[in-house]
Amino acid sequence: KKFYLLLTLLLVAFVSRAEIVVDDLTADGLRLGLNSYGFVEGKTFTSGTVYSAVAMKSADTYNSSLQLTNGSKTPDGTTRYVGVFNTTTVGNARKVEVTWNKGTASGRVLNVYGSAAPFVSTSSYANQGTLIGTLTKGTTTTLEITDDYPYLAFASNKSAQYIESLKITWEKADKITNCAAPKFFEAEDTYYGFKGQTKEITLSCSTEGATIMYSINGGDEQTYESPITITCPSTTTISAYAKMADSSLGNSATVSKTYNYVVYPSVASIAEFKTHADATKPYMFTCPLTVTYQNGSRLYLRDEAGDAILVYGAIDKTYEAGNQLPANKVVGTYTVYNQMAEIIPVKGVEWPTTETNADASPIEMTIAQLNAVTEAEQWSTLASKLVVIKGAKVSADGATITVGEESFTPAIAYRFEPELTNANCVYDIVGIIETHWNTETKAVDGIQFCQTAYLDNYSPEKMYMIGYIQSINQDWHATQGIEMAKEAAGRYSADVNLSFNDWFAVTSRIANDDNEGGWAWVNGDRYAYTSGVFGKVATDYVMTQGDVKTQVFWAGNFKVTVDYYAKTISFVPAAVNADGTPDYSTVFPEKLRIVGEIADGEWAAESIVENHLATRGEDGYTYTFNELQFVKTGKFRITTAWDATNWDGSYSVNGRALKAATDAEPRIKFGTVANILPFTSNDLVADVAKYGGFDFDFANLQLIVNLKDMTVTGTMSSGVSQIKVGSATVTATNGTIRVDGGNTTSIYNIAGQAIALGSKAKEFSVASGMYIVNVDGKATKVVVR
Repeated sequence: KKFYLLLTLLLVAFVSRAEIVVDDLTADGLRLGLNSYGFVEGKTFTSGTVYSAVAMKSADTYNSSLQLTNGSKTPDGTTRYVGVFNTTTVGNARKVEVTWNKGTASGRVLNVYGSAAPFVSTSSYANQGTLIGTLTKGTTTTLEITDDYPYLAFASNKSAQYIESLKITWEKADKITNCAAPKFFEAEDTYYGFKGQTKEITLSCSTEGATIMYSINGGDEQTYESPITITCPSTTTISAYAKMADSSLGNSATVSKTYNYVVYPSVASIAEFKTHADATKPYMFTCPLTVTYQNGSRLYLRDEAGDAILVYGAIDKTYEAGNQLPANKVVGTYTVYNQMAEIIPVKGVEWPTTETNADASPIEMTIAQLNAVTEAEQWSTLASKLVVIKGAKVSADGATITVGEESFTPAIAYRFEPELTNANCVYDIVGIIETHWNTETKAVDGIQFCQTAYLDNYSPEKMYMIGYIQSINQDWHATQGIEMAKEAAGRYSADVNLSFNDWFAVTSRIANDDNEGGWAWVNGDRYAYTSGVFGKVATDYVMTQGDVKTQVFWAGNFKVTVDYYAKTISFVPAAVNADGTPDYSTVFPEKLRIVGEIADGEWAAESIVENHLATRGEDGYTYTFNELQFVKTGKFRITTAWDATNWDGSYSVNGRALKAATDAEPRIKFGTVANILPFTSNDLVADVAKYGGFDFDFANLQLIVNLKDMTVTGTMSSGVSQIKVGSATVTATNGTIRVDGGNTTSIYNIAGQAIALGSKAKEFSVASGMYIVNVDGKATKVVVR
């Protein structure tokens, strides 16, 4: 009998013994995101317990651990909280074991909170549950729990912790007899809003089929069917419990939460916001604010007192300078970055639209005032203000602002990068004052000027071409001019059809009447090239101020561009090629001719041979004459005209002609480039140089004329062309000099060494180079390639 009694007692004890089960919480089991703190919920583990967490999965460096910190945000992004907690229970917790990754710093503490009711807020476990123990890295890894706590929460007391395993041992209850208590989704106790604004409070219950019953401020009990609406301002206490209609489970415990829905605290000015704002609260400005500048996520505002502040962060509106944002509509929290006060937009708060404008003009500052700002208090006072520096120049890289002899650096944060159209121009420079971060010292060391605009208040509104322009029937007149379009600050242009012998200058003002001025004086500054200087069709020639004019030597449609500040002028064809380069073929002649002392033509009007004609090259501006045979000094000129009836035989050519170099040096030197003067009607000619000081004829001469650069190049090459030397004919071919006619031949190289002396031979094999050939006492010079 004793045996059977003992056996019965053991069986009863065994049957009534609670089940023990362990949940092993890991980053993968909670399905946390990698390297980004986020909210997860509804993750069921071995015991059947459901967990939620605000945490993340660490990088491989920390073995993809469960990473906790004390700085994460709630799901709605408005508050900060941390940790892991269970939202349902299977019984009471009996033990907690933690395995840290070695990357967790020693001394980091994991706080463990217990509660008899579900955690309805994740903002602060210490205020909702009981701190029942701690686990310290390097000291403890296990916490035994003797009291009954069906709900646990875990939070880091300081910075990051990397947990490879968090094990919770549960003592499961024999049977669940009651519904789970309702959960409040809105976690915070206090919310802010505009007066009359509403907010919805959401309840949920994890017991399937349960009905939630609630009351407001102790009033009548109601059935929860949709979110509960509260209105700002109000203090609302909501009490709720869950029940089953079929009575299969008992009613849950009643849970309550009080919501304080208050009107945003207000500030009446930017100065008050900077002085009194609490970074944990959003503030509403009861004063209007004026937009001075907006760029991406940066919005600069100014109040009626002139104080300025930066709104940093994404907002849902785009504004223009001068838009005034009404009072009681702008809301934001306070922060300081690089010693600059900022407004941070509140998530979910729409920024106001506006139809009201106010003065957003910048305040004027001087270079001296900028350089005098050296104290941190001054930085804070000036930060975010829109200012203007008048009459300044900016270096091409934007790094230096200069007014007269004074300059300011660092001048730009390269944040806004407005287009600097002309580094020579004088501007009113508008910009935002910000603090300057020193990359070497890693600290704020002063202010910087971030340009937002370059206002051209100094170059003339208009420029005019004045002068004698036949193509538009404009004779010189003090009151007439072609208006040039203003392309950018100080830069003007006009497309004009110009002809030979036209002339013009540019001026900022034409005269009001004929008696107000002549060509030597026009009211307004007048600029041009002095006569004879402007020879090239090119860009950026420096102009002269005063009684000057630009002579036109070509014909066609030209684009004339003037830089008022650099005092330069560009004069190029208006037509362009496919690649955008000027099309010179539209202004240069199709053919050029060469006339002069040429062996096969000389100065004869009727001497028109093929190699005296050069056709314009594919580039539109080069002409090549080949196999020219010059006699003696080889005087010549290049012309666009050929009219035998007006040929007077004295070097005068009707039509416009080119000549080489100047009167002092009218020669073409082979292998070098010589300047040539523009087409003129004068009688000057060019000479072919006398090689070696001897008066020889020249065979196989090549001239290349470049009308764009106004240059000519002379070269000599071997060929089969013949040249007369007395009664003999000398032919220079590749590697050979042949003499037909004559009795004796002597040949010398350029160094004077004899190759042949008094020879009767007709053909001589020679190396490439220049040679003097003397036949019966008469000499010529040839080149063998």
